[in-house]
Order: sequence, then structure tokens, then C-alpha cells
Amino acid sequence: MADIRNHMEHSYFKGTRERARQAVADAFLVIRQLLVEALREDPLKALGPECWNALLENADLFETELKSCQVTLENVEWETEAARARLPDFICPSCRSSLVRQRDSDNKSQQNVALICAACASTQNLDRAELGV
Repeated sequence: MADIRNHMEHSYFKGTRERARQAVADAFLVIRQLLVEALREDPLKALGPECWNALLENADLFETELKSCQVTLENVEWETEAARARLPDFICPSCRSSLVRQRDSDNKSQQNVALICAACASTQNLDRAELGV
């Protein structure tokens, strides 16, 4: 996230729109926590309705897409519990987004899992080493 912030501060960002959205969604929780818990401020009042609603929409959109991606992996019959435990760690090696889905959402075989990034469309196949199997 620091690299995105640095690029944005210098009016330069070469990543994907979705990667920037993910960074904002990740920062959203920190912004809210700082305002509510540390500063005891109402985020709506502190940021104004336009800014606060933009943050809410971005976070909601990202969470919706993330859940959609995760659903495609839920029905896979993972060979080990270690493999299942790695699901939250799946990230795109190209853009580092966590919006990684299974290409064929009907696939149930771990051996046939093929992933695609919903942020940059990069594809990859799982190998046993990645899953700790």
C-alpha cells in the first residue's frame, strides 16, 4: 500500500484501477477506526457526505467482489486442511490483488483449479508447493 500512496502523492500510479480500489478499501477501515476510536469523531461529519459516501461505496464494492471471488473456491474438495487454510492468502502475482477467483466456478477438483485475477485478468494454475501440500 505504501507504493500506491507514494505514486499517488507524486500524481503517478501505474497500477490497475482495482488495485487502487483495494488500497482505498483497506485504508477505509483504518480511516474509520482513527476517526471513531481515536478522535471520537463522526466520520460523516468529519469528512462530509460526499467523501464519506465515496469511501463507503468503494469498500462495499470491493467486499462484494472479494466475496464473489471467494465463493468460486468454496466448493473445491481440497486435499488437505493446509490447502484450505491457504485460501485467504491467495493473491495475484502480477498486481498483488486479493481479487482472485477460480476460472471455472463449477470445478470441485483441487487438481483442476485455474485462477484468474478479477483486477488484472492475470491467470495461473495452482501447484502443490503453493498450497503447502
